[in-house]
Amino acid sequence: MDWDREKHAEKFHKSLIEAFNKETLKSLLYFKFNGLINEIDFDTDLSALVLDLIMTVEKKGLILKLIKEANEFNPGNLMLKEFASPFLSPKTDMALVEISNQQQLIDILGVKAMNGRCILLLSQSVTSTYMFPDIDQHELDRDPFLASRWADEIKYPLEEDKFIIPRVAQFAATMTYQDDFILKTEYLKFMKTMAKPTPFDQNNNSALSLLAQMPFSIYLTTSPFQYIEEALQAAGKNNYTSKHYHWYESQVKNNKIEIGYEPSVDQPLVYHLQGVEKDPLSVVLTEEDYFEFHRRLANDLENRFQSDNRLPPEIMTLLGNNALILLGYNLYDWSFRSFFRGPFKEILNQRMNSVAAQFPPLNDPGKDAIVEKFLKKYFSDARFDLYWGSVQKFAEDLLEKLRA
Repeated sequence: MDWDREKHAEKFHKSLIEAFNKETLKSLLYFKFNGLINEIDFDTDLSALVLDLIMTVEKKGLILKLIKEANEFNPGNLMLKEFASPFLSPKTDMALVEISNQQQLIDILGVKAMNGRCILLLSQSVTSTYMFPDIDQHELDRDPFLASRWADEIKYPLEEDKFIIPRVAQFAATMTYQDDFILKTEYLKFMKTMAKPTPFDQNNNSALSLLAQMPFSIYLTTSPFQYIEEALQAAGKNNYTSKHYHWYESQVKNNKIEIGYEPSVDQPLVYHLQGVEKDPLSVVLTEEDYFEFHRRLANDLENRFQSDNRLPPEIMTLLGNNALILLGYNLYDWSFRSFFRGPFKEILNQRMNSVAAQFPPLNDPGKDAIVEKFLKKYFSDARFDLYWGSVQKFAEDLLEKLRA
């Protein structure tokens, strides 16, 4: 079951008052919610304290975690158990729900999208499909960063590794460029030189163009290129906000998006998680970049309640409250592997919202089944559904559902 403030807040408030006093609530927060205890006013009466707690965790996208943890902390309270049961039922959010066909999954995501309950996480592969229309899709699925072509350009010696962009980039950083800014600027220039994008006009039916027309309030991406911003402009969403994660900075200047700004369909947020082309140093490219990025991301996620981390609180709230749709990733993608481990994976498992992923088919039913089994086991506590097909086909199917 999904959280609905109008339907559930008052009953949850009463249930917590029935099940806890100030001291037991303080214990719950201390053991289960790192750092949150410092944000709650314990000097007020119990009713006001509980209201403050609900509003705080709701804002941070942790309301379903609070329901789960409160119920486990005090399993003997019947009122709380009755309230929490629909949210924790193995037949609902915590289940590995089998989708009988692709259309059923599209129908479910269409309903969630129309109700503002989905956010996208777009890979470089999604952008590459638009940037390089003349390159075979199977090559782009395997090599979305054109690592093999750049490897030939810089005379990378290891044939077996030439499709792995972090290794090719690490070689370039060590042997060719001794300056990260120059390295990343030259790589981005190489990609732009190879690109042959078409204008985002009424005749453009690329996946990026179709996704920009959909009712999403946030577009997360691991691509450094800003074509999704151009697609949003072409779709009439000129008031978008574009930001990126400052993983490479030792000190955080300001992790707020903008005071008073809330992402919406008309004013969406584009957030580049692994850097953006206008700030070359922010681009995650080499092996060392990926290791440092993961270290910084893990630290910010573990300390997500603190005001001095690099991740904007708006991002954490949205991740906690919405279904996540992954587009264009594969199991060998370093971006995929750097995100879906450690704290980020734990957040997905705690959310009790669905995760949907589009994967390019391997054209081998046996291998497809193995990949699906692996992903569902890997995300054992999240509801995880797979769409087998191209990014383009996924975007076309979902837009058709939304327009129906």
